[in-house]
Amino acid sequence: MNVFGIVWRSRVLLVTVCLFMLLPGCGHQSSSKTSSETAQVFYFREQQDSGTEPYVSRMIVTPDFLRVDEGKASDDFLLYDRKKNSVISVTHGSKSYYRFDRMGKRPDPSGRPAMKTVDNSAGDMPAVAGIKPVYKTYYANDARCRDVVSLPGFKADAVAAMRGFLSVMADQHRATLANTPKQMRGSCMLANFIYAPVAFLDEGFPLKEWDYRGYRRTLVDFREEPVDPALFVIPESYERLTLPTESVTRGKESQ
Repeated sequence: MNVFGIVWRSRVLLVTVCLFMLLPGCGHQSSSKTSSETAQVFYFREQQDSGTEPYVSRMIVTPDFLRVDEGKASDDFLLYDRKKNSVISVTHGSKSYYRFDRMGKRPDPSGRPAMKTVDNSAGDMPAVAGIKPVYKTYYANDARCRDVVSLPGFKADAVAAMRGFLSVMADQHRATLANTPKQMRGSCMLANFIYAPVAFLDEGFPLKEWDYRGYRRTLVDFREEPVDPALFVIPESYERLTLPTESVTRGKESQ
C-alpha cells in the first residue's frame, strides 16, 4: 500500500504518514451535504521542506465542515466533519477513504517535554485586514520547534475548525505513540503533535508558520464565496479502507 497516497499533504499529516501503519481502526461514515453554500476560503503557499517545490493549497471552512485540497473539486482531499468530530481522507483514484475519529486519549505526562513560548518583535510587520500580527517561537527542551506569525481575532470560526481538525489527528498520534520508533520521538515532534498540537492557535489565525522540519506555510489570499455542497460529500460508492492493524487492535481490546 502506498502510504503517501492515503493522506493529504498538510503539516499535521506528514507525521501521520510515518505513524499511519500503526493507527487503530476507523469507523464507517459517509458525510452529508452542508446546509450553507457560503464558505470562508483560504489559499496558502506551502513547502514541505527545503528540498521540495512549493505548491498552493486551499482550505474551505463552513459551519459544518473544513476541507483541504489543492484548489479543485477533483482533487484528493481531507474533510473534517465539525459536527461528528471526525476526519476523512479521500482518494479519488482508488475510490476509497479512511476515517479518523476523536478518541480523547491523553498522553503519558511523564514524557512531556519542557515547553516555552518566546515573544518576538513584530514591529516591522504590516497589518493584515487591519490587524497587527504577533510573532512567537515555540520551544521544547530548548529545541526550536515552530515559529508562527498570527493574526489575533482574525477568522475565529476558521481557527476553531482548525483546532478541531488538529485535535482529532493528535488523538491518533497519541494512541500510537508507544508503537512509534524512538528515533522519531524527538522533543519537537512530541510538543507539536502530541502534547501541544493546537497551542499556537491560541494566538489567532496562523498567517505564516515554519517548523523544525523545514515545513513552511503562508496565507496568500482569503475570501468568502459560494461553494458547491458536493465538495463536502463522500460518494456512497467509495469504499472505506481499513488499516492493516485494525483487526489486531480490535482483538486486543476485546481480551
